[in-house]
Amino acid sequence: MNFFSAPSRSASMAVFYITVGVLVMIWTCVWYSYVATHEEVADWQKYVSAGLFLSGLSVMVIGLLMGRIGSSAKEADNTIATPTVPVDAHAEVPAVGAVPAVPAPPTAGTVPTNGAVRAPVAYSAHDRS
Repeated sequence: MNFFSAPSRSASMAVFYITVGVLVMIWTCVWYSYVATHEEVADWQKYVSAGLFLSGLSVMVIGLLMGRIGSSAKEADNTIATPTVPVDAHAEVPAVGAVPAVPAPPTAGTVPTNGAVRAPVAYSAHDRS
């Protein structure tokens, strides 16, 4: 287990979402208790309190899911896979410090292999001094 790694951003966001969701639900319950005990409140206030409670609940659930997904992603990032390369016993291993072969220079009348064709340079009478 890696104790020295920094906490992930998803973990802090999950805590934030859970906290906001729970606080919205608590204050919605307080407001609903006032709305339920008083007869002179409008019906829209009851709908708003129910909507706020369900919104707080959904934000809390999003926070719980984000924490779960974030921890799964962090576990996937921290796994170290050992590469498995098939070893061919008959493969020829190049020597350390081997120099690659140098290509032969082009002969007269051939075009360079990189496609660059140089145009001849023309001198004027003023260039010669």
